[in-house]
Amino acid sequence: MILECRGERRSGLGVNSALPPVLVISCGDPGIPANGLRLGNDFKYNKTVTYQCVPGYMMESHRVSVLSCTKDRTWNGTKPVCKAIMCKPPQLIPNGKVVGSDFMWGSSVTYACLEGYQLSLPAVLTCEGNGSWTGELPQCFHPTLTMCADPGLPQFGIQNNSQGYQVGSTVLFRCQKGYLLQGSTTRTCLPNLTWSGTPPDCVPHHCKQPETPTHANIGALDLPSMGYTLIYSCQEGFSLKGGSEHRTCKADGSWTGKPPICLVPGDVFAKNSLWKGAYEYQGKKQPAMLRVTGFQVVNSKVNATMIDHSGVELHLAGIYKKEDFHLLLQVYQITGPVEVFVNKFKDDHWALDGHVSSESSGGTFIYQGSVKGHGFGQFGFQRLGN
Repeated sequence: MILECRGERRSGLGVNSALPPVLVISCGDPGIPANGLRLGNDFKYNKTVTYQCVPGYMMESHRVSVLSCTKDRTWNGTKPVCKAIMCKPPQLIPNGKVVGSDFMWGSSVTYACLEGYQLSLPAVLTCEGNGSWTGELPQCFHPTLTMCADPGLPQFGIQNNSQGYQVGSTVLFRCQKGYLLQGSTTRTCLPNLTWSGTPPDCVPHHCKQPETPTHANIGALDLPSMGYTLIYSCQEGFSLKGGSEHRTCKADGSWTGKPPICLVPGDVFAKNSLWKGAYEYQGKKQPAMLRVTGFQVVNSKVNATMIDHSGVELHLAGIYKKEDFHLLLQVYQITGPVEVFVNKFKDDHWALDGHVSSESSGGTFIYQGSVKGHGFGQFGFQRLGN
């Protein structure tokens, strides 16, 4: 502690000579910024105070958060300024617009499509504390569009598109002899008309071409201690049920391990699971819910009820073929307003014919395909919850 003497020293040898007053150096209260907090209440020399901003505000970058009291009775800076956290305007989407004008921390915006277009998903974006938006960006597409664009073909690659490019269809990639595939081996056309996974590449290499697994992503490392090694990971929503997570090229050009097997979990249609989505009827999108009422583990039989927006309930049943991720749900009973299901669902062979795939970012699943029935088109349901 530094003490400061004030007053004049008096001459003389008397015992009653006056002593100078001694004062403790203090810098005074530095204040508290608006929307901020101050930690520390000791304002004496060499003491410090620390500042923080309340949630939703951040300190200006050129300001310091800690102030020190100096010997000349001043602070070595000024109290900081806390500014409201603002996100930049959210990204625009073709044929759509942003709904909401509050871009402060904690606020949310949604999207709407121009007349004649429909949202691929009910997106909500939220401004986070780091000044960025979280949430999946939707797309606006015309309801008559039910196909993805060609995902492309890597140089020296081969594309198996026997299912076509309809929503729910899957394409498989492999490479020509003398090349190894890296990237996604399988890509699925999603309801927002984009492809799952990442575009693959075909890389030249002297090793023999290993079997190409489905629903896997492949990377590669050239390790001095092991050699050229392929690293496998299952695509989101799929899990490794067999085979090897990595395979190394041996001296004779063959590979260690076995090809990985990536499968959708067997309980994807677990009893009481709910699926939200829509189907097409006479060119228009119709909202609906799918509730799984029963699932038999032994034979993978699925019982479900599709609840139409009109109040009609279609009771469906079918066998889930895990190896193909395929489920054909056929109607066996219809309940609800008679005038609706007689005119709309009168086809005795009405059914949902689709495949299961992983949703691109939410860790859930999509059941999508085509509706078998007069006047019907594509359908898509997303499972609620993980």
